[in-house]
Amino acid sequence: MPTVVFRHKVGDINTWLKGHQDRVNVFAPVISGFKTFRDADDPNSIVLVVEVNNLELLGTIINDPKNQGLKDRHTVLDPITMSMEVELQVKNQGTKKESEYLKQPLRRAWVFCPGKIHLTPPSFVHNYRPQ
Repeated sequence: MPTVVFRHKVGDINTWLKGHQDRVNVFAPVISGFKTFRDADDPNSIVLVVEVNNLELLGTIINDPKNQGLKDRHTVLDPITMSMEVELQVKNQGTKKESEYLKQPLRRAWVFCPGKIHLTPPSFVHNYRPQ
């Protein structure tokens, strides 16, 4: 199930937040859940991280002219940017999504400190995950 990130602006954050249940109802057939974020510097800039079950049907819902009224009521502004997870080529391991690659235990990592470069032992790096 792919994770998709959507970013867009809204005309009024309070109006948009009140439409949460409408978004749940419209997208329920194609998603298993989503998280909502707001930019720290711009309260009218929204990010949705969505677990998608059916990408093709999601595109149909987003582009359906019948849903334009919903976008207008919720003050959604175009453009809506959609980002997909990147697959990485990992030497001798084939293609993996970044999240799968990060689950692999790390043997060594370079830690950069001002004026120094340290090779850390595996025990230090094993639990590290980017935020």
